[in-house]
Amino acid sequence: VEDWECFQAILDHTYGKHVKSEPGLHPVLMSEAPWNTRAKREKLTELMFEHYNIPAFFLCKTAVLTAFANGRSTGLVLDSGATHTTAIPVHDGYILQQGIVKSPLAGDFISMQCRELFQELNIDIVPPYMIAAKVGVARGQLIRGEGQGTGGVWDPGGLWGAAGIPQIPLVPSPCPPPQGLYGSVIVTGGNTLLQGFTDRLNRELAQKTPPSMRLKLIASNSTMERRFSPWIGGSILASLGTFQQMWISKQEYEEGGKQCVERKCP
Repeated sequence: VEDWECFQAILDHTYGKHVKSEPGLHPVLMSEAPWNTRAKREKLTELMFEHYNIPAFFLCKTAVLTAFANGRSTGLVLDSGATHTTAIPVHDGYILQQGIVKSPLAGDFISMQCRELFQELNIDIVPPYMIAAKVGVARGQLIRGEGQGTGGVWDPGGLWGAAGIPQIPLVPSPCPPPQGLYGSVIVTGGNTLLQGFTDRLNRELAQKTPPSMRLKLIASNSTMERRFSPWIGGSILASLGTFQQMWISKQEYEEGGKQCVERKCP
């Protein structure tokens, strides 16, 4: 969270228009990026207890929730969304912080590549509602070869000093026994819904997998599950009977202050 006033306005809208009940009636589980800072975690905890007066709170890493959504507690979560692509190792429900690999080559980068391609070819982008008629393209009039827009994600050629997806380490260090990661490479994020993404990823990673290891990609066929896997994982986690003792209760917050989030939500 960068703009706390805007974030609070979103929460107010959510409670008022969608939840339609008092915040104090419901515990809240939120997801967070693995690189979220301690200061922001504590500020969020303080906001939820002090301003919204919720009875209990918990913060969980998005990659962990994604793993849970796919029935795993250990695996390598490959998440490619709008702003970045990450490879995050999860072991027994915990993030291996030092093994996180992050690249800026993702959906926004592809959009930029496509925009530059259209400008180069003098093609105007027309919104669907302004199209008067559709005209078919004759055979042999292919505008540009396959992969021109998305190719940079796989082979950036040194662009921005960033690694393409094939260069992301399959087994970051430190990590648990490799088999746990090779056998559970979980693919998530809206950018992974591009046609042929998982096939290309499987082909690229298979070339890097040692013969003694079995590579298995786990990618839901559902668009909604791929885009919102942290939410699905959160709903699963919060419904478990064994999870109920993990909440930060109102009493724990009052006794330990906002610092308790570091102890209860590693």
